[in-house]
Amino acid sequence: MIHFALATLLAAGLMSAADLRDGRHDFDFEIGSWTIAPSGYGHVVRKLWDGATIAQLVIPKPAPHVRGSLLSLYNASSREWNVYWVDANDGTLSPPLAGSFHDGIGTFIGHDTVDGRPVLIRIVYSHVTQHSFQTVQTVSHDNGRTWTARTPRLFTRIGSARPS
Repeated sequence: MIHFALATLLAAGLMSAADLRDGRHDFDFEIGSWTIAPSGYGHVVRKLWDGATIAQLVIPKPAPHVRGSLLSLYNASSREWNVYWVDANDGTLSPPLAGSFHDGIGTFIGHDTVDGRPVLIRIVYSHVTQHSFQTVQTVSHDNGRTWTARTPRLFTRIGSARPS
């Protein structure tokens, strides 16, 4: 059914072939080891399969340990990513942030709770190069009417290039 609808939109000129881009490799830039500024934390990302990565947040002090993981899964039908936070402290899996990359910028939005209150959370990935990228997380307590930004995080690759 989805394929018929896509073919109809293409034939009508309402959608281009570029709109059908397969995004399952959008997070491949992140595979490898990173340092995060300003915190100094580590970020180690591994590919699980085409369309899935897992990132571990490593806190170096007082002793190196993993605080949690980001699990990113690509849904080929919707052409969107679902990004989940897995908290190592309490063993919980957050509701997903859903979104995609367009023109080098990835925007992911989802519902969660902060201090017992429902919120919208948005994470934007930008300034992606082979050696660095930036994320900015924003939170909305009023269903997206206003957003409060947290400190941008700059990720810098450890080593010279992405592992193959």
